[in-house]
Amino acid sequence: MTRTIWKYEIPITPQFTVQMPSIADVLCVQVQKAGVMDRPERICIWVLLVNHSVMSDRHFRLYQTGHTVDHDSGRYIGTVQTGIDDGLVFHLFEVD
Repeated sequence: MTRTIWKYEIPITPQFTVQMPSIADVLCVQVQKAGVMDRPERICIWVLLVNHSVMSDRHFRLYQTGHTVDHDSGRYIGTVQTGIDDGLVFHLFEVD
């Protein structure tokens, strides 16, 4: 069974879906600096997965610091600090 780490860029939006293998383990969320002037950084998640596993929709919520967090916010993945608008901070959760 081969395992690999994949990266997915995520949108800065309150709720979003990413299609990835159903048994992938989300390892972390971080800012990746692209080094391009019109797109200096992006938020990405890295996942550990077993190759050739079944793809499925995985659902996430992204909360900004100071904003209301839903009671059913899901499983906490991590916090990411950006350089966007003088340092916005986001908190990522996966929901079932």
